[in-house]
Amino acid sequence: MALYHPFRNEADLRGMLNDRRKEFYFPRVTAGTRVLDFHRVGSVDELIDGYQGIREPAATAQRCPVAAIDLFLVPGVAFSRAGERIGYGGGYYDATLRERRPGAPAIGVGFDLQIVPEGFSDEYDTAIDGFVTESGMMLTNRK
Repeated sequence: MALYHPFRNEADLRGMLNDRRKEFYFPRVTAGTRVLDFHRVGSVDELIDGYQGIREPAATAQRCPVAAIDLFLVPGVAFSRAGERIGYGGGYYDATLRERRPGAPAIGVGFDLQIVPEGFSDEYDTAIDGFVTESGMMLTNRK
């Protein structure tokens, strides 16, 4: 399962690392590509300062191909019920989610105030399959 380290005021999922029955992979930005690399993480202590100060795994941590990940929990700035997701504008998750295997869902994680009316994405944005907020989970009505 792909997680992330919270940046700014993003929803914090680090407590999930306490579930030792699962394997968790965190993204790492690699120069020259927009597709994120994912590396296995067992503790937040394994994360280092990375791109724009976001905590990420060391390059030496066990890597997992994007196509081998079964579920992506992704941050965002805004989400819509139509499956739109906007991040901070780097396009890293958009490029990465286009590389995932069929059937591997991408679920946005945020807060109710981040759910906005649809119509804000463009052709470069990659849709998500649902989102989770403090009110619960919703699958999107992707077109």
